[in-house]
Amino acid sequence: MIIDILSLLTRQEKVIEVNRKIPNFISELNCDKPIEVKGRIHIENQSIKINLNVKLYIDMVCSRCIEEFNYLIDIEIIEDYDMAENQGLLQNDTLDLTELIRESILLHIPIQALCDVSCKGLCAICGENKNIHNCDCDKDQIDPRLSVLNNLLNGDE
Repeated sequence: MIIDILSLLTRQEKVIEVNRKIPNFISELNCDKPIEVKGRIHIENQSIKINLNVKLYIDMVCSRCIEEFNYLIDIEIIEDYDMAENQGLLQNDTLDLTELIRESILLHIPIQALCDVSCKGLCAICGENKNIHNCDCDKDQIDPRLSVLNNLLNGDE
């Protein structure tokens, strides 16, 4: 996402308001929905202050029940770039925020996604989704390899 900041650099404007929906440009995401970017960019004491809110819904699979769900990524990006040190960001009086937005989104994707914090997951015996249907499986079933340990607890030899 490239922002023209010539009006800021020439002091014609004090603040640039950003309100855009841009197509998803992140190939690592399973998503066809646009990325919503809102915020402000301004210059203060020879530094560019960026304050953005980025929202995006991505399709994910729950780590417990393996159901698909939409996950909202809602992040606040606050950056402060010294104009003298970061000339690479400023090319032809524009500011390229593409990589900043991409990195911020990728860093906020959960490693273990859950459809709900109270997700019950799958039954370890029959594989039934316990959020939809409670199964009647015997939860006290013991792995036959560990049955010797159960005998020790009961005092049997």
